[in-house]
Amino acid sequence: MSHSDLTPEESLSIISKTIEETRIPFQKKGKLFVAWGVLMFVVSIAQFILIKLSLFHYTGYVALLYPLAGVFSFVYVKRTSRKENQPKTHLSVISEAVALVVGLNLIVLALVFSLKLGQATMPIFFILLAIMILLNGVIIKFRPIILGGLFLNLLGFLSLLIDRDYHPLVLAVGSIFSVIIPGALLNKTK
Repeated sequence: MSHSDLTPEESLSIISKTIEETRIPFQKKGKLFVAWGVLMFVVSIAQFILIKLSLFHYTGYVALLYPLAGVFSFVYVKRTSRKENQPKTHLSVISEAVALVVGLNLIVLALVFSLKLGQATMPIFFILLAIMILLNGVIIKFRPIILGGLFLNLLGFLSLLIDRDYHPLVLAVGSIFSVIIPGALLNKTK
């Protein structure tokens, strides 16, 4: 059957099937999504406490949990995908690529450019994370993740207006409403 032979209903059915095939593995990774949210919350609160105790130089050490968790997540996702023989859709490949590119950009920004970015470092992180979350929500057509991405994006811009000492606190709030709650809702969907 060529592409021109498809009826509108058949085309819609193929698109719906592709989205569903992408959503199912993503739902299985929903626990990982929540785990990332909890990690974001814990690291952010730890950084905020260190800042308030005037232990600024230790905040970077706490943030090293992100790349370590990123490596763990990557290995976990690859192993479970192989073990469960999950089909690769174009949408799942895009989702993984976006996560990898955003993650690598965050690492480079943190390690190489944070001094140059200064006050804008964490807001830029929020915005990049928001783009990744939003795109994943759009890919799987899951409104709570889309709204979570939009919320974190808004927090990114708003945090440019507040003192940088409070940026970790903003990220802690963002992690609850942009990652933890949407991830928990995703876990509950069938």
